[in-house]
Parts: sequence; structure tokens; C-alpha cells
Amino acid sequence: RIGVALEEALLNALIHGNLEVSSELRLQNDGAYEKLIALRREKDPFRDRKLTINARLTPLEARFVIRDERPGFDVAQVPDPTDPENLEKPSGRGLLLMRTFLDEVHHNEQGNEVTLIKRRTNKPHGSSLINCCDRTC
Repeated sequence: RIGVALEEALLNALIHGNLEVSSELRLQNDGAYEKLIALRREKDPFRDRKLTINARLTPLEARFVIRDERPGFDVAQVPDPTDPENLEKPSGRGLLLMRTFLDEVHHNEQGNEVTLIKRRTNKPHGSSLINCCDRTC
């Protein structure tokens, strides 16, 4: 479940963040969504944008911070994907999965960084820090 939430966060950051491709294009069902993604991956300024991923795993929790270089967005403007009116809409599903599978999901004020937290439910074993890394890719 953590993997699904991470994948959604990374895809959101890459596609909707750095590449600035709207989920609404999926409604066209003519390949425009996929074509625009492919085009922007090769075009300035989109192709040079990076994702920054910080992962901190301790015996008590896993914390991931994913940041993109987009102008940002207002998470409050994303339609509630559980509302019956929005069930067929393509936007908001990734956020729903993240919120369902994790204990906390927070966005920064600018809307270009998400913090994902999953707490351990049983007693930890081992050292106080299992793994810590900062990586830009």
C-alpha cells in the first residue's frame, strides 16, 4: 500500500506538476493526454525540471517528501473523488489512494510538495534509524 501511494505521488508530481498536464485531458479518449506527456518530456522548460525525493525510515514511521518544480496548485480545488458526481472524473484518484493507504498526507502552501507518513502499528525492532536518504532525480 505504501508503494501504491508513493507511485501515485510520484506520478502526480511528474505529470501534473513538472509537466503541467491536466487530468481533464484523459476525458478526451483520443490519446491527447499521453501525447502531451511525451511532448513535454522533450520540451523546455518541462524536460529540465526535477523531482526531489526525501525518504526517512525509522522503526516508528516511514516519511517521504516529494517535491516538484511546478508553479504549484491548490489541493482544496481538487474535486472530492468519493462524491457521486465525481466518480467518473479522472482527477483526485491519486490523492484518494494516498489518503486511504497512509496515516498523513500534507501539501505545502505552494502546492508543489507532498509529505507522506505511514506509522508502524506494531513494536519496532533494531536501531533507531533504518535508512535515510536525500536524492534528486
